[in-house]
Amino acid sequence: MARTGYIKETEGKRFDIIHTVKSLGISYIFSIILLFIFSIIATIFTFGSGSINIGISVITCLSVLLCGYMTAKGVGRGGLINGVIAGVFYTVLLYLIGCLVINEFSFNFATIIAILLGIVCGGLGGVFAVNTRRYRK
Repeated sequence: MARTGYIKETEGKRFDIIHTVKSLGISYIFSIILLFIFSIIATIFTFGSGSINIGISVITCLSVLLCGYMTAKGVGRGGLINGVIAGVFYTVLLYLIGCLVINEFSFNFATIIAILLGIVCGGLGGVFAVNTRRYRK
């Protein structure tokens, strides 16, 4: 394993599907916890449907950001591409789960926006991951 002043450096590993799946699982658990807390808050206070949609979108973006961060941090390089891949996996899987739950497959403008947000947030998470390495002292 090559050492270049960083704590960890990978040898030629560009993408790790196992680590990505683990990151997806942790991100979905994070989403469920935040959505549960948000639903309790929404029942206590009266929110409009627009506020609820914004809250759900923010929670989804935070979860995709976390997923991209953890995926790129596990690989150690290629933060943007690993984050984007993780973001696409997260949003496509979320879309498929939603379609199975409501028993209807519909592809519309909101779906495109959700995938684009997943790409952007996952990429940002990946970029943050590779640019926040600790240097060896």
